[in-house]
Amino acid sequence: MKKLCLIRHAKSEWAHEGLQDIDRPLNERGYADARSMSLRLKASGINPNGLYSSTAIRAASTALIFARTFGLDEKQCLFTSKLYGADEEDFLEVLRSLPGTWETVLVFGHNETISAVANRLGGSEIGHLPTCGTVVLETSIPRWAMLGGTCKLLQFDFPKNVG
Repeated sequence: MKKLCLIRHAKSEWAHEGLQDIDRPLNERGYADARSMSLRLKASGINPNGLYSSTAIRAASTALIFARTFGLDEKQCLFTSKLYGADEEDFLEVLRSLPGTWETVLVFGHNETISAVANRLGGSEIGHLPTCGTVVLETSIPRWAMLGGTCKLLQFDFPKNVG
């Protein structure tokens, strides 16, 4: 069984005038949420083989915090500009190109696309994925290239989720 963990980047800083969107860093809450959510995801039993992330600073920073928590090395952390500004089909194309040896993958991206993909693959209405929200999906496909049908929704969590 393959597990796909879709993670929206943590809260970013808006106070820097003139900074391009792709260059916005995490704010203090973003760093704190990324640390706590990575620990919660790890505590749930997720053991990723690697991660894929958008190259936007806020997404890459979130991904690197998760990488540290899970003990992933640089060969297990892949960054692609294809996830920044991607529509659903572009996002799915990236997912279908994931390394075949990776059974469990963390993928970091942006709204509205990451919410739409989570809803589409999860077969349910998760709705709007909050910043640093995580969705864990499971599928019985043998290769990521076959991804496209409904997956089983295993977990949906976000920083303000206290249940």
